[in-house]
Amino acid sequence: MSAAALVALAVDTGGLSNDALLASLLPLFAETADIHDRGLVAPLRGIDRLTVDEQSRLGFPPELAARPVLAPAELAKREERRSGAVDVVSHQHLRTDFGDGSSGAQVQVVDPDPAAVVAPVLVPGWQSWEHVVGHHDPLTDLFSLGQLLIALGCGLDLSRTEDVRRLIVARGNLHALNPELHPVIASCAVQLADPDRHRRIQDLREVIGRLENYRDQPADFDVDAVTRGRGDRRTAVLTALRDRLFDLSRRNRLVSFKHTAQTLNLTEASVPLMLECATSAPSTCSPGTTTWPGVSPAARPSRSGAGCGTTRRRTPRRRWTR
Repeated sequence: MSAAALVALAVDTGGLSNDALLASLLPLFAETADIHDRGLVAPLRGIDRLTVDEQSRLGFPPELAARPVLAPAELAKREERRSGAVDVVSHQHLRTDFGDGSSGAQVQVVDPDPAAVVAPVLVPGWQSWEHVVGHHDPLTDLFSLGQLLIALGCGLDLSRTEDVRRLIVARGNLHALNPELHPVIASCAVQLADPDRHRRIQDLREVIGRLENYRDQPADFDVDAVTRGRGDRRTAVLTALRDRLFDLSRRNRLVSFKHTAQTLNLTEASVPLMLECATSAPSTCSPGTTTWPGVSPAARPSRSGAGCGTTRRRTPRRRWTR
């Protein structure tokens, strides 16, 4: 299977499942991160040089890695048009037919030509606007990985202008393209494929860690994504909260919970696993701890009336009690 065939499969099925998507792309992410550690960039402009093994895992031949190509003047020329007050996300053409009185608006897709690219935008052809103006660095590779994550997850072929237009219209709300896409995966894809290099995520290793443990990551409640395209804002928010509360999948922590490195049991954390009797003052013990000064731990009575055993270290002057 080729990369184009894998994209065609995703388009036919409306997007790969979450597990199949990550199984295909995480090896490519890890290989790209290793290439970046060597000071090189990956051959991610286009998908014709990507390979697919028998388990549908994407990759590329290591000998195709190359040195970065830098064009800072071209980047500065396009990025200096950024404004902090107004964020232009798309341009629309309004067409009106005076014969029948009909009209319609269509989002404009910029042609992949250096003269046409005057600002950070999405362009067709499995490439970024940085590729078009002659710049290729590790941050450009992150954009290409985000493109693949969006395309395979939402069933888009970004070599087609119409699919690029659909992505621009979505404005970062990938659930409008595939409602089954996990929120953490969608968030990573949007941050990777942001045309603005200043807002694009910078650490590929961090993205790999989030995707590998996406089920354990808390999914942020994006109010703008929930209410976009809805008539009543209040009804849309309440409906989304109800769906999250009664979600029976593993993303609902109230239904399915397991201890991970992100959780802390405060009951266990507040109780010391080892207590050194020789250096512990009675005033520092908890209210429920009873001490007997001058009496060995073995001779102290327990609440049930029986003696309590102790675990001693080999050092004779110190006694440890569990």
